Amino acid sequence: QHDIDVKMRKVKEFLGRGDKVKFGIELKGREKSRDSHFRQDAKDKIAIVLGEEILFDKNSIKEGEKEVFLILEPKKK
Repeated sequence: QHDIDVKMRKVKEFLGRGDKVKFGIELKGREKSRDSHFRQDAKDKIAIVLGEEILFDKNSIKEGEKEVFLILEPKKK
C-alpha cells in the first residue's frame, strides 16, 4: 500500500506540472481474459484517488497478453 501511495503522489506531481503519465499494469490470471473489464476497473480506481483533475487518453495500449498501459493527462484549465 505504501508503494501505491508514493506512486500516486508522484503522479499528482507530474500532472500538476502539466505532464502526461503512462501507467503500466500487469495482468494476472483471469484479468488476462477480461482485460476490457479490468481496464475500466483500473480507470475507476485511479480516478477515485486522483479526483477530477485527470483525463484518460482514449487509446489504452495493450502489449501482449500481460500488460495494459493507460495514459493520463491533466485537465485543461
